[in-house]
Amino acid sequence: MIKANCLDHINMHVLDVPASVAWYSSLFGFKVYEPLDFKPSAYCIIGNENIKLCMFQAPKINRFYNGLEHFGFHVEDYYETVEHLASLEIMIDSEMEWEYSKSLYVIDPSGYRVELSMEKGGGYDLPEHVKSKKLKQYFCTAQIVKSEEGCQKFDLDFDF
Repeated sequence: MIKANCLDHINMHVLDVPASVAWYSSLFGFKVYEPLDFKPSAYCIIGNENIKLCMFQAPKINRFYNGLEHFGFHVEDYYETVEHLASLEIMIDSEMEWEYSKSLYVIDPSGYRVELSMEKGGGYDLPEHVKSKKLKQYFCTAQIVKSEEGCQKFDLDFDF
């Protein structure tokens, strides 16, 4: 068995390398590891010590052709992230409440959906006592049906 301990990088086609570098850098503070080069085609590698994005310029992108619907980052402070997005005037495409976590989605300059998650891996690796607390907290603050027994789980409608 190969023991992978993190995602090393994402290699992606983008419509405009400089615009994508600016967007990800302003949002996450990513630095440039391999500067923009236009030979033989425009590419750049940006990120931090844990995440690398390799961007290659493409004249056209069909993001569903290769199966990539979105990719996600765990963020240290979910609510601070929401405030930072607002300060950059980046619109939140959607926000989801999962069983043990919350996520919001933004769209990058090439149309990729980027998930920003409160808990790593949806929170499934959290200790049971923490999961129980988080589950109760998330569902009690959501728009749900409450009964005398407390909060009840609700079904999400996905509108695609």
